[in-house]
Formats: sequence, C-alpha cells, structure tokens
Amino acid sequence: MLDSNVTIGLATKQFSKKEHENLIDLIATGRASYSLISCINIFAKANLNFEEHIAIESICNPLERINISIEIADIATHYRKTTKVKISDCIVDASAYAAKLILITNDKKDFSKLDGLNWMPSNTFFFKP
Repeated sequence: MLDSNVTIGLATKQFSKKEHENLIDLIATGRASYSLISCINIFAKANLNFEEHIAIESICNPLERINISIEIADIATHYRKTTKVKISDCIVDASAYAAKLILITNDKKDFSKLDGLNWMPSNTFFFKP
C-alpha cells in the first residue's frame, strides 16, 4: 500500500531513478493499493500544479483503493487512543493492517510508533515478483 507521501513523491519525481523504477514496477503488477484517506490527504493538502495533479490521478487510477470499514475504524481508533499519531496516519496504518498489506512510506517518525504494522521506508523497497 502506498502512503500519500510516496504517491506525491512519484508524481513530483522526488525519488532516485532506482526507487522510482521499483515503485512503478509494483504498480504495473496490479498488486499495489492506497487508502482512501491517503487520496483525501493528497488532494486536500498538497500544493499540486495541474501536471502533478494529473500524474497523481494516473498513479492512483490503476491501484486498488482500500475504503474505510468498521474494522479499519476500530483499529484506527485504538491506535489513536494509544499514540500521539495523527488520525489520518492511524487510518492509513489500520487500512494496511486490516488488508494484510505492507505500507510503503517515508514517514518513519509516525509509523514507527504504531504496533503491528508491516511497513518499510520507500527507499528500502525493492520489488520482487
């Protein structure tokens, strides 16, 4: 599952060539996803120009979207009550956890505070078929 910072990084070319290629390879397999809350965060907060907006849409369109379920809400509520992590990050974390996915993020500071999540920094992600 791609975190919003990774999606924005792909669209705005913030990654090394190898990191970019690895993430694009993952997307091409159809095995990548994103949380609905990540999409909301991207378009509500980011100062994107028109080209970046289109690039983000083209990244997200082929991905599976993980919607917020009761299970995800319950897990996110637990995370929020037990940490100082923002609720949006708790929802992203809970979405990955409930779907049994690895979250690919650049937000080590917040996600390292949450228990039970399989996550990795985007710069350590290497796609293996």
